[in-house]
Amino acid sequence: MTTSKIAKVLEILIDGQWHTTEGIQREATMDKKQLKHVIAFLEEYDFLLVDEERKRIKLKDTFLKFLTLTSTA
Repeated sequence: MTTSKIAKVLEILIDGQWHTTEGIQREATMDKKQLKHVIAFLEEYDFLLVDEERKRIKLKDTFLKFLTLTSTA
């Protein structure tokens, strides 16, 4: 897994909204397996909220605040 794949997913999720995994997959132009790896990585470090039933994810507010602070610093 490359950091560019993680960066692509974070760029999509930075708006703080819920996104379907299918939508992220299309927008980030990666296959299901690649996206699963990225999601697993972000979940492992507790950066994501995952709605398994609706197959959607979003960044946790605490991580979103961190990203916002570091991008404006």
